[in-house]
Amino acid sequence: MRAITSQTAAQVLQITPKQLDNLLLRIGEVASNSESGSKGRQGRERRIPIKILPELALTLELVDGLGVGLRDGYRIASELCSGRDHEFGHLTLGADLDGLRDQIDQRLAAAIETTVRAKRGRPTVRG
Repeated sequence: MRAITSQTAAQVLQITPKQLDNLLLRIGEVASNSESGSKGRQGRERRIPIKILPELALTLELVDGLGVGLRDGYRIASELCSGRDHEFGHLTLGADLDGLRDQIDQRLAAAIETTVRAKRGRPTVRG
């Protein structure tokens, strides 16, 4: 499974890494799909599977645009990303998945080029 760092994923979704962490914690289900590279150690970034970026992007759009709660937004986004329209009563909600995936691919290419990983460990002593 291809995955990216949480910092890169946040840049693709156009949110801060802290907002991404809060989103993943509130959704819960996605957090279990992400690979925590830390194994109880501080300083390591979480690995986010690339395949869930469209779901997260749609979740953010539903929350911002329609005022839907995060968990409901993620559930609806999951349905939409699986190719089904979401229906409630006389209302049908759909998504332009091809356009969304193209936009995410463009942002991902840019984010991978510009995101610089922080150095780990102690700095070298010059002297």
